[in-house]
Amino acid sequence: MRSLGTVVLAFAALSAQVAAAAALPPTAPGILALVKATKQLEIDSSIPRGARDRWSPWVRVAHAREGTNGGYLAAAYAERGTLSDGTHVLAVPLDSGGSGGVFTQILFAAPPHAGARYVGYVSSGGHVGVRIAGGSIVVQFPDYAVNDPQCCPSHYRHQRYTIRHDRLVLVNTWRTVGRE
Repeated sequence: MRSLGTVVLAFAALSAQVAAAAALPPTAPGILALVKATKQLEIDSSIPRGARDRWSPWVRVAHAREGTNGGYLAAAYAERGTLSDGTHVLAVPLDSGGSGGVFTQILFAAPPHAGARYVGYVSSGGHVGVRIAGGSIVVQFPDYAVNDPQCCPSHYRHQRYTIRHDRLVLVNTWRTVGRE
């Protein structure tokens, strides 16, 4: 039989995890509020809101290279997950607004016993997908050969990230062959 102390410690650990997860809002208005509170992100009111819904302002990422520096906030497609150290992660796509799709995703993290904070962005010259799997952040983007049509890259590049000191840290990269 477990002691009362063990049960209290388990409850405290679970409470910390729930609080960290709650710091990352699941709704479009909550995500928009998180973006507005982040100095590295700017809502550009000179660009009309996205046609999909009223929660789709154009978000610019400070110090990002031209062409991948922002997009319409696509909060409905945000990916949530937990890293192996218990840090909760929220990846929010920024839709380019054209047929190209998502070129940039912004990431927020809530470590155990701490609030949510912006930790960086990932981008590519083409579609970029982010998932939180296996205790890490996995980014995938197309790697087109010279004669590949835009629909069908012959390779994909993958990057695995973690978060250290409130920053995205690249752990490793690899390339897969084939049309996924």
